[in-house]
Amino acid sequence: MGLPDAAGYRDGRYRPALRGVPTTTSGSSVDPRPWPRRLRQWPFLGVLAGVVAGLLIVAADRFRLGSALVAMSLVGGAVLRGVLPTREAGLLVVRSRAVDVLALGGLGVGLGLLTVVVPPPS
Repeated sequence: MGLPDAAGYRDGRYRPALRGVPTTTSGSSVDPRPWPRRLRQWPFLGVLAGVVAGLLIVAADRFRLGSALVAMSLVGGAVLRGVLPTREAGLLVVRSRAVDVLALGGLGVGLGLLTVVVPPPS
């Protein structure tokens, strides 16, 4: 074991402090969220599941239904990103809230409009 670094950790890894989170007597943060890390990504996983399901429906030769599901998933992702706090939005957070909501919402609405306008294959 070496000497502790500036933050007091011996292994030199960076550990961001959680604001307003209680700490143990040793000074390490106690994460108040009891879920495993992967389950905390439920907003992103929900959007991803909707997009994958929509693409599978499109692959099954149901263009309008699958495209509409993908569009609704993207709009749903925009709503989730706009409503949830940044800490809870998980992997939906890419840029600022406004940019994320405009990007997901714009893609969803655009794809929804294309779903309605494009004629079905004959």
